[in-house]
Amino acid sequence: MDENRLKVLFVEDNADHAIIVMHELKKGGYDPDLKRIDKLEDVKKAFDQEPWDVILCDYGLPGFTGIDVIDEYNKRHSISLLSLFQGRSVKILQSPS
Repeated sequence: MDENRLKVLFVEDNADHAIIVMHELKKGGYDPDLKRIDKLEDVKKAFDQEPWDVILCDYGLPGFTGIDVIDEYNKRHSISLLSLFQGRSVKILQSPS
């Protein structure tokens, strides 16, 4: 198994942003397997169907927010590190151990 392989779930309504993220991950030495989704129902299916190394999520999406994505993830797993972004703003939160 390639140690630089990275399964990325990208919750984003702008397809151009996926291209940028792929480029940056490759530039960082990763081999990303990126799946972009933009509907909450697809988020739920993705969480139920397979594990993800990284979940990147825009905060403001049509019909739901990054908080809704976190809630769905928390129903299935615990979060140890969380980063929310909107535009150029990034907030990183770490759960207490």
